[in-house]
Amino acid sequence: KLKKRIPNVLYLPGEYSTYHLIKKSKLVITLASTAGIEAMILGKPVVVLAKVFYDQYENVNFFDNYNDLKTFVREEKAWKYPDKESLKKYIAQLIHYFSAANPFPHSELYSATNIKNITLAIEKELEKEPQFS
Repeated sequence: KLKKRIPNVLYLPGEYSTYHLIKKSKLVITLASTAGIEAMILGKPVVVLAKVFYDQYENVNFFDNYNDLKTFVREEKAWKYPDKESLKKYIAQLIHYFSAANPFPHSELYSATNIKNITLAIEKELEKEPQFS
């Protein structure tokens, strides 16, 4: 039913890789998905439409009304892109905050080794040049 009402929207199965979808995207718009932070790491501009743990990052585009969003999407020059250095600092702050404030049922999640490995993996991704198509 929805596909008939909105034929210009591409519907993908839930198993589809967000990585590949984001790599081919010019802009990622999300309500509050972790795909937004994945897109930022991949160098893509992100629009969030609701409160999410990364919405305070300086280069996230936030909209709470459709008219402003519609105008923004059409003005590519206005899009804020993630900056490697500021994103690296922001993610480091998130890791620090989450490690102190959000315990999960995983005994090694917040170990120094695990946090170091997560940081290294993020830094490795950020060192890659974004591939804009």
